[in-house]
Amino acid sequence: MDQQTISKTGNKAFSLIEVLLAVAILTVGLIAIIRGYVVALSALKATEDYIQEVSLAKDKMADLKEQAMAAKGYLQGAMQGQFPSPDDGFFWQAQISPSGQKGLNEIDLTVSDAVSSPARTFSLVAYVDVKE
Repeated sequence: MDQQTISKTGNKAFSLIEVLLAVAILTVGLIAIIRGYVVALSALKATEDYIQEVSLAKDKMADLKEQAMAAKGYLQGAMQGQFPSPDDGFFWQAQISPSGQKGLNEIDLTVSDAVSSPARTFSLVAYVDVKE
């Protein structure tokens, strides 16, 4: 009778190896989930920066087009600058030159993010009528 009692209680308990194996499986699963969160957060930050770069580029392009139209096509050359706070980590460069089409100037604008690693750039090109 003693052997029956021992085998019954032995089957109901977990061995140390079973417990260690379960903990190892849970640990691997949790590490994978945490890595997924880290990757998602870094992708979210990169997307936010990209959206900010596009927005800054569109706003700066609108300013440059307005200046070029006010100058009636006489605004040409290279320009550069830094965006004001809170966007002071972003820089812009613009080149305004005659395009291949008569009566149009080309505005080539590049916005750079100097804060992120590696540094990213976003470029826009627009054309402005030359008023004669």
